[in-house]
Amino acid sequence: MGGGVACYIHHSLKARLIATSAATHINAPEFLMIEIRLPCNETVLFASVYRRPKGFLLHDFAQALTNVSHLYKNIIIGGDLNCNLLTNSFEANFLRDLMSGLSMSIIQSDATYHTATSDSWLDVLAVDDCEKVLRFYKSECPFIAGHDLIELSLSLGTKLVAERTMLRRCYRAIDADEFLDHLQSLIESPEVLACVSAASDCGNVRCDQSSASLVDRFCSVLSETVLNTLDVVAPERVFIINKPPVRWLTSDLKSRIRIRNQVYKRAKRSNSILGYFLYRQFCNQLNLDIKRAKSEFQFNSLKTITDPAKLWRELARLGLVKSSSVSPLHYFTPSQLNAHYVSVSDAHSPCLYEDFISAIARVTCPSERPEFAFSAITPLTIFQLISARPLHSYAAGVNGIPLYILRLAWPVISSCLTALFNYSLEQSSFPSQWKRALIRPLSKTRIPSSPSDTRPIANLPELSKILERIVASQIADYLTKLNLINTRQSAFRPYHNTQSALLRVCDDIKKAIDSGLVTIMILFDFSKAFDTVPHLRLLIKLKELGFSDPTLIWLFSYLTGRSQAVADDEGNLSSWLITLCGVPQGSVLGPPLFTLYINDIGTVLIYSDYMIFADDVQIYRSCALSNLLHNLNLISKDANAIFDYANVNGLKLNPAKSKVIIFGSGININNIDLNALPPIIVNHTPLPYVSEVRNLGVCFESNLSWNKHVSHVSQRVHHALYKLKFSKNSLSTELRIKLVTSLVLPHLDYCCLVYHGLSKELNLKLQRLVNCCIRFIFNLRKDEHITQYRRRLGWLSVENRRLYFLGCQMYRIIYMGSPAYLSELFTPLSPSLRRSTRIANCSSQTFHIPAFRTEIYRNSFLISAIYFWHSLPDNITSATTIAAFKNLLRSYLLSSEFSD
Repeated sequence: MGGGVACYIHHSLKARLIATSAATHINAPEFLMIEIRLPCNETVLFASVYRRPKGFLLHDFAQALTNVSHLYKNIIIGGDLNCNLLTNSFEANFLRDLMSGLSMSIIQSDATYHTATSDSWLDVLAVDDCEKVLRFYKSECPFIAGHDLIELSLSLGTKLVAERTMLRRCYRAIDADEFLDHLQSLIESPEVLACVSAASDCGNVRCDQSSASLVDRFCSVLSETVLNTLDVVAPERVFIINKPPVRWLTSDLKSRIRIRNQVYKRAKRSNSILGYFLYRQFCNQLNLDIKRAKSEFQFNSLKTITDPAKLWRELARLGLVKSSSVSPLHYFTPSQLNAHYVSVSDAHSPCLYEDFISAIARVTCPSERPEFAFSAITPLTIFQLISARPLHSYAAGVNGIPLYILRLAWPVISSCLTALFNYSLEQSSFPSQWKRALIRPLSKTRIPSSPSDTRPIANLPELSKILERIVASQIADYLTKLNLINTRQSAFRPYHNTQSALLRVCDDIKKAIDSGLVTIMILFDFSKAFDTVPHLRLLIKLKELGFSDPTLIWLFSYLTGRSQAVADDEGNLSSWLITLCGVPQGSVLGPPLFTLYINDIGTVLIYSDYMIFADDVQIYRSCALSNLLHNLNLISKDANAIFDYANVNGLKLNPAKSKVIIFGSGININNIDLNALPPIIVNHTPLPYVSEVRNLGVCFESNLSWNKHVSHVSQRVHHALYKLKFSKNSLSTELRIKLVTSLVLPHLDYCCLVYHGLSKELNLKLQRLVNCCIRFIFNLRKDEHITQYRRRLGWLSVENRRLYFLGCQMYRIIYMGSPAYLSELFTPLSPSLRRSTRIANCSSQTFHIPAFRTEIYRNSFLISAIYFWHSLPDNITSATTIAAFKNLLRSYLLSSEFSD
C-alpha cells in the first residue's frame, strides 16, 4: 500500500518536531509537522501528510494544524492525499473545503499520478499565501512509482519599502491656543462678517444664479479662513517616506538610545566587567521601556476604532499587518481608473434644471399628507455630530480640512458654520466645493487585470458629510412618522440589518418545511445600482412621497454637477471628470436616497413574498412538491415583473448573475432534479438553478444544513488570525484582546442567529475557532486547557454567545417593536391562557408557541426565541433599558457556564 511520511532538512537549518500522527488505525492518515527556522529569522511550519487510498479523512490532521497554526505566519503542507482533485468527488470537495477553512491555498496543478489508463491529481502542495510563491515546477514524466516530482519556491523575506515623497501637514504639532487665536483674528475679517450678515438677512430667494453663488462664496471664504490659519500653525511640508515611521520613540527614548550607545563604547574601550554589566542593566531597562511605549502607542492608536475595515487599515499603517492586496495604481494610471469609474454614470443623460422644474410641477401627492421641508439647524446639533465621531485619522476631502481641525476650531467657527448650513438649506443650494470627490482605488482581486477588477472609495469633505447627516436625520424622521418606508427594506434603518432580514426569510422557509412544502427563491443581481440611478426619476419619486419643492431643489443641487478625480500615492490628481447619474458615492445621504428610489419595488409582485436590503432583492414562494412546476411559472412572472421594474427605473438587472434555489427537507430536495426543471427565463436569459447560494453574506444550502457556512466562517477566522500573526510577538495581551474582539469574533457573530440551531458537530467546529483565538491571545501551547483563560476573558461559549444575541433581538422586538416583519410573528399570550406557574407569575410579556412537527422548525428563530425568553428570570426580561438587559443577560449566561 505504500505510505509513510518524512522530511529531509538541510544541515544549515534548525528544525524541531511539533506534532505527529498517532498510530491508532491502519487507515488513519499519517502526518509530520516540523518547525523550520531560516537564516533570515523567518519560521516555517511544514507538514508532510500521507493518506492511503480510501483511508480516513483528514480530521485529525486538521485539528492538529488548528492547534498550532496561530503560532506561525508561514505554513506549507505537502503530501500524497490520494483523492483526485481533478474530479468533484466527495473526498476532493472535502479536501478543498478543509484547506479553505484553514485559510490555506492549494497550488493549482494538473495530474501528478499516472497509470496506463488514467491520470490523477493526488499530490498536493498548499501554502498560507499564494503571493509568496515564486515558482512551481512539475516534472514532465513520472519520477517514482508513477508520481511526478513537484517543486515549490517561496519568498519569505521582508520587502523593502520604496522611497516616496508626500506633501502634508503635521497636525500633531499644532498648538491649540495659537490656532484658535489666529483663527479668531481671521474670522472677524470684513469678508467673513459680510458672508454671515448676508446669510442672516436672506429672504426667500430660491436657487437662482445669485443665491448659488452666494452659498459657494460663503463656503469658500470659511474654508480659506481655516486653511490660512493652518498655513501659519501647521504649514504643508514635503516628507520623504522610505520606511514605516517609529512614532512611539519619544525624544526621551531617543536620547537614552544615544546614551546606551555611548555606554557600550566606553565598556568596549575599557573592556571591564563592570562596564559591560552597567551596559546590560541600562540596555535591559531601555528595551522594556521601548516595548512599553510601543505597546501603549499601538493601543492608543487603535482603541477608539470600531469599524473593522478602518481597523485593518490602521494596523497596516502601523506596520502590524501586511496589506491584503496591491494598489491598482501599480497597474493603471489614475486617468485610466477615473475614466472607467465615470463611464458607469453615462447610463443616463444629465438632469437639466428646466426639465426637473417642469417634471415636478406635473406630479401630485396626496393632499392629506403633510409636506416635508427642512427645519432650521442649531449649533448644538452640529456640535453633537462633530463630537460623536471618533478621531482616528486626519483624512480630508478636496478642501483639505479634516474632522480633527473642525473639532479644534469649533469654538470659533460655530456661528459661521451654523449660518452656512442654514443658508444652504434656505437658498436650496448645495456648495459646489463639496461636490468634488477624491477617489482612492482598491483592488477586488490580488492582481487586477482590468479597471473592472478595482473599486473606487470616494473621500468627500467632512463639512459636506456633517450637513448630509443632519438632512438624512430630518428625512428619516419624516418618513418614519408617516410610515412611508417599505416594511421589507432592511438597510439604513434603526434595528434593521442583514440578520433581521435573513431571520424572517429563514423562518418562512422553515415553517414551509415543517408543513412539508418547498420554497422557491430568486436572488437578483443589479449591476452598479447605486451608480446608475437617474436623478430626474429619483426626484419625481421624492415628490410623490411628499417632499416640498424647495427641498427638491436643494436635492437637485446636491445630486447634480458632481465631479471626481483619482489621487495617486504622492497626492497627484487625475483630471476632474463629471458624473451624470447615481447617488454620490462615499456620501451619507446617497444610500438612504437609493432605498427611497426602490421603495415601491414590492408593488409589482403578485405571487411572491420578498425581502430587500439596499440593492439586494430576493423573492420567494412556498408550495407543495407536487405543485412545483405551476409555482415555478408563477414566480417566473414575478421575476419578469422585477426586470420590467428595473428597466422602467433605469436600473440594470443582470439575469446571468441572478440565481434560483429551492429549499426543502432532505427528502424533498433529493426528489428534485434541478437539471430537469423548466428554466425561469428573464429577458431571454435562463436563471441558473443552484443548490447553495451566498445570501447577504450567509451560505444557504437547499436543506439548510449550514455546513458550507461554518466552513466559510472557519476560513475567515483563520485568515484574520493569519494576518495578525505577522506582529504577534510585538503585541501586548491587551492589544491582542482588542484586535481579536474587533476583527475576528465579528466573523463568528455575523448573522449567527440565522443558523442558531446548529448540530453538535458544527457547533464544536465554531467553538474550536474561539479556542484558536484564545491560544493566539495568550500564546498557549496546543495541549494547554483554555477554559480558565476563557473565564479570565469573560467570554461566553459560541452557543451561549448566540443565546445572548437571541435575547437582545427579542428585547428590541418586544420593547421597540422593530423590525415590524419580525414582531408580527409573535402572538402575545393572554394571562388567562398562561398554564406554567412561572410564566403565569411573570410580569413581562409572554407569547404563544406555534405547533411544530420537525426539528428544523423547532430551531427556528420564532420558537427558539420564545422558549428562551420564557426561560429567563423576570428581573432580566423586565429590565428598563437595553444596556441593563445586556448586562443582566450576560452575567446570567456566564454564571450558568462557570457555576462550578
